[in-house]
Amino acid sequence: MHQEVGTENSVPCLRVNHYPPVLSTLPEGTTTRFSAHTDYTTFTFIFQDDMGGLQVHQVVIPAEEIQRKAPLTSVAYFVHADGHIPIRPRESSTEEPPTVLEYACSRLARAYTHE
Repeated sequence: MHQEVGTENSVPCLRVNHYPPVLSTLPEGTTTRFSAHTDYTTFTFIFQDDMGGLQVHQVVIPAEEIQRKAPLTSVAYFVHADGHIPIRPRESSTEEPPTVLEYACSRLARAYTHE
């Protein structure tokens, strides 16, 4: 399933995220810097600076004032299964399932397209 990592048949993705300081007053615990989401990879490795705020699947606004006024930086490395593997839906379907490579490319295109 992960024999092709590092080849043209795999689409790993390295993303550096920078969140600027929060300079306005926001409701504590109700606002996020990056909303809840799901990763569509088989492995996700996340590294963050010592300011914290990164939680599983979302980035929250810290409650502490010193953390709010500091920028947050994180690095995420996403690893996909081999590109040729079909993604089978849970329910039966008559459509041909997309491959991991097709699905990953479509998700990346949606994430980085501005309309």
